[in-house]
Amino acid sequence: MMNEIGFSTYHEVIACELRAALRRYFEKWDEISDKPEAEQPLYDSTIEQYRISIIVLSSALVEYTINFYISTKCDAKKFKKLDELGFFKKWAEAPKEFVPAYDLPLKSELALDLKKLIDRRNVIVHAKPAISIDGDNRHQGNHPPVALDENDFICRCASLPLRLLDNLLGFELTAYMELDILRTPCGMVAGVYSEWRGKCNVAALFPRELIREIIQQGYSRKIAVECAIQFRSKPPIVEKTEYIIVRHMGKEIAKLKPLKFYNMA
Repeated sequence: MMNEIGFSTYHEVIACELRAALRRYFEKWDEISDKPEAEQPLYDSTIEQYRISIIVLSSALVEYTINFYISTKCDAKKFKKLDELGFFKKWAEAPKEFVPAYDLPLKSELALDLKKLIDRRNVIVHAKPAISIDGDNRHQGNHPPVALDENDFICRCASLPLRLLDNLLGFELTAYMELDILRTPCGMVAGVYSEWRGKCNVAALFPRELIREIIQQGYSRKIAVECAIQFRSKPPIVEKTEYIIVRHMGKEIAKLKPLKFYNMA
């Protein structure tokens, strides 16, 4: 019976920065999405820069989590042996040493998400350049194809630490007390995605063309959405100054020029 446990808390540092990286990514994605559609493909590399931190940090949190679990179940000598299994097999096989019923089916969505994350992480931290000299194409390189929209993948990265942990706990509830130390920060990481989806659902109620036009006048997306919310309940009125004054809770938040969206200009 485990009576006392001492542990390091570096996982909290990883989870905190991962949450910040996810927020930066979603903010940049929203910014790109509000640009004219013809311009959006120009930002492939830009959005990839924001993905890199999420992929590396998600991998770190996922590996920390399984290492933490294994560390609570065995001594240093046995841990060293299990560590030799490698990243993926530590999740797929190591828990069976302690809970024979444990299962992470290799073709399951969870296992496929883990493998994809590990593969993407590996080509980042073990990057090899593509090089051709005098047309010999001597090195093909290993960097991933850069695509504009990989939101589904990024959202799966955000939730993966929590999903893997909950799958493990489904086979060993007795480990809940120890693993709750990890479950809280993993849950907070997954919560950043839920928070973003909620904001997207609100923004989706309003025409993107209107939000874009307000942003083009120099306002943040947050202010643009708030203006659209105000206009929904009360159409904009050009005041004596020939501007649209937008107020929220009695405070002026924007001073807009007449909007083409409402045929004002």
